[in-house]
Amino acid sequence: MQVRIAEAEELNIIAKIVRDEIFPEISFIEMREWIKGLGWPPNPYVQWFVLEREGEIIGAMRWEVYDRYNEKLVLMSSWIAVKRDFQGQGNGRYLWHRSKEIMNEYWKSRGCREVLIFTETEEENSRACKFYRKILRNNLKEVKMSKIWWPGNNIIWFFKEV
Repeated sequence: MQVRIAEAEELNIIAKIVRDEIFPEISFIEMREWIKGLGWPPNPYVQWFVLEREGEIIGAMRWEVYDRYNEKLVLMSSWIAVKRDFQGQGNGRYLWHRSKEIMNEYWKSRGCREVLIFTETEEENSRACKFYRKILRNNLKEVKMSKIWWPGNNIIWFFKEV
């Protein structure tokens, strides 16, 4: 398996995986436009990564430099999606860890060090909550807030100081 920065021409592949696995309620076209709006093609401040297995892209995720002050770097992890047939096999964990290493290598070479990672998910998405609790482990802080666009549901923010 290989984790690497996505290439500009892989937008359609990534949009399909993210739509199929995270946002099936929106169209493929909407998904493509949303990804473009979040920072496409990849750049140092918004990096999209893909997970390849035997030449096939089976997963994707996004890292954003949320804040950078002098040598301190705050990273946001988001939109991690693995094709259904490859879920539950450690692929998401591998994609997350390896892409984080690549991000840190890049920014370390520019004199920055990671001081905080954060992400969020819906409380009802118990699988994602379990994933983030497992992957972030020590020094993890969770903040729950009401989802204003859907009363009765909550969002959980996960913060980890490093």
